[in-house]
Amino acid sequence: MKKIVHFEDEEMLANMYAIKFRNAGFNYKYYLNPPAEAKELVEQVLKEKPNLILMSITMPVMSGLAATEILKKDKKTKDIPIIFLTNHSQKEDINRANKLGAVKYLVKATVVPSEVIETCKEFFDNKENIAMKTNINNTHNKQRQEASNKNIMKKLIFGILIVVLIISIIYWQVYRDKTQEYYVYAITEYAPREVDNSYAQLQVYIDGQSGHVKDMNCYFPPTTKFNCRERYVEGTYQSGYKGHMEYDACTGVKKVRILGIKNTYGPPYFYYCEVIN
Repeated sequence: MKKIVHFEDEEMLANMYAIKFRNAGFNYKYYLNPPAEAKELVEQVLKEKPNLILMSITMPVMSGLAATEILKKDKKTKDIPIIFLTNHSQKEDINRANKLGAVKYLVKATVVPSEVIETCKEFFDNKENIAMKTNINNTHNKQRQEASNKNIMKKLIFGILIVVLIISIIYWQVYRDKTQEYYVYAITEYAPREVDNSYAQLQVYIDGQSGHVKDMNCYFPPTTKFNCRERYVEGTYQSGYKGHMEYDACTGVKKVRILGIKNTYGPPYFYYCEVIN
């Protein structure tokens, strides 16, 4: 049952409205005057917990406009709807009531009690319809958001799977050689260094002692001795006719082991290696 609190200084009129509203199914209570103090007014309204306030303007203790301003400024009562029911028809009063947030302004001389009650019913019906539409919209928005979140989650999972796949491929391509052992087929470049690592570009068997050969760049401890035989290889058209030195018959180097990845600026990649003959 909707509760209406009516501030009305004419007691006979208030009693008449009490009968009409109660017959229409409303919980109706009236006050002939608002309290003189703002705090008391707010406490009185909070105590009654009305769904709607009917407000007259001319009252002995405090005007309805002043009372409305107090209620609209207080955060605990500002959302309670107020309909003005008054004899004042001046434009200034109507404008001020609207600025204060009145949902309706009724002039007593132009309406009968049944119209006042119908106005209140329409207000509650519209409010419920708006609330219902809001709930429906909220439900639809929630459903759309949930669907969107599911799509985002699917895309995220798919993206993670792609990343995992890419990392796995990179791992397989780059790290599969780690700790692998290879038989040396030839050494095509060698740069011994006393400090830091010695560098050698190797051609190694990747299928045991025979099979196909691949290039591999290795950095060895500086103490590693290759004792390779140098031979000059003539340049080709593809190489711009530039010749280069190759090294083979490297004594003491038959097999190498990869210890770790130096960098992946390849392929071929660069590794830390050791001789394991």
